[in-house]
Amino acid sequence: MLNDLAVRLLSLLPDIEALVARERDRQRLLSTPIGTPRHTIKKTYVVDTLYVDLIERYAQAEGLELKAVLNLALHEFFERRHYLPTETR
Repeated sequence: MLNDLAVRLLSLLPDIEALVARERDRQRLLSTPIGTPRHTIKKTYVVDTLYVDLIERYAQAEGLELKAVLNLALHEFFERRHYLPTETR
């Protein structure tokens, strides 16, 4: 039984490592002022209501400004696609 538990925990190790890495990236991005000293702009985009609700819910739960959530989401989106300029990675 103890061996089965150890095997199960070891099988979860890659998932746990991925979660830890993701949380570290999230904390790094949240601790870095986004948009400063770069310029920001107020612009209107049409977005699915699902995303509007999720953005607002996440901002509320994490104690963040809406623009911080949007910048974080966009940063991760473009980073995953290797589309960010080198100096912003």
